[in-house]
Amino acid sequence: MESIILSIAIFIGVLLGTGVGTFSGSSISAGVGASSGSSISAGVGASSGSSTSVGVGTFGGSSTSVGVGTFGGSSTSVGVGTFSGSRTSPDVDAGSGSSTSPDVDAGSGSSISAGVGTRIGTGISTTMNARVAVLITAAILSAPVTAIALLEARR
Repeated sequence: MESIILSIAIFIGVLLGTGVGTFSGSSISAGVGASSGSSISAGVGASSGSSTSVGVGTFGGSSTSVGVGTFGGSSTSVGVGTFSGSRTSPDVDAGSGSSTSPDVDAGSGSSISAGVGTRIGTGISTTMNARVAVLITAAILSAPVTAIALLEARR
């Protein structure tokens, strides 16, 4: 019976995608919307181990399920992806406990560096284009003077 409930929870949990952002603390985060630790996560919105899956993306056992993707028990759920009790999460996609999760689509160091590199490249390109424009303008303005000087030199 537990394996059937677990299979249904895995299937529907994957379809619903119970939440983006992982959480840690007494239960260690293993991936998107999945928990591990005292309740071991097998996938997105699915539970296994000492915590038995009760419904879609919810958890029971030592950690009592309150709703989809939320958790109760020693850590009481207030809303989807948020937590209160011994550890409080300020909003959706925010981590609690010993580690804090970043926002979704927040850049990492390498991504930020790549962005800066792109901007620097654009700046260099703009600067080079400006210099080329100045050189072309100078050549156009100096052409008549150069031509007159060459004619005077031939005479």
